[in-house]
Amino acid sequence: MTLGLLTMAATMTAQDARMGSRNDGKGGAHRTHINSGEFYGTLVAFNQSNTEVVRFNIDDVVMRATRDPQFLSATKKLKTHRFESTSQALNVLASHGWVVRSTMVLRGRSGDERHYVMARPMDYILPLTPWLEEGSRDRSGQR
Repeated sequence: MTLGLLTMAATMTAQDARMGSRNDGKGGAHRTHINSGEFYGTLVAFNQSNTEVVRFNIDDVVMRATRDPQFLSATKKLKTHRFESTSQALNVLASHGWVVRSTMVLRGRSGDERHYVMARPMDYILPLTPWLEEGSRDRSGQR
C-alpha cells in the first residue's frame, strides 16, 4: 500500500485552489485557469554492493504540464544524473527549487530503501487530461 501511495504521489500534480479568471464585461467569468501548483517526484536511495545508489524519479506527464524551458532542461538532467550520495542529491534538488514533503523507509530486496517525496512549486501548470490523449486506456484496458 505504501508503494502504491508513493507511486501515486510521484505521478500526480497538485493544483492550488487559487483560480484566475477573466471577466466577460458583464460581471461573469468566461474563462478560468489554474495558475499555480506543485509537481511531485521521488528520490530513492538504497545500498547495492556496498555502494549507495540514489535516483530521482519524476513522471513524464510532468514534462507536458509546463513550458518553462529552464525547468524542463534541469529536470531532464536530474532524472539521468548519478548522484554520489543522498545529501548531494537533496542539496542539488533544493538548489533547483525542490523541497522534501515526506520521507519513508521501506524494506527492499537488498535492504532498506529511503524514499523522499519531493515537491516543486510552479507558478503555472497546464491542466492535464491523459484520458483524452490518443492511445490512452482506462484501468480496464478499454479506450
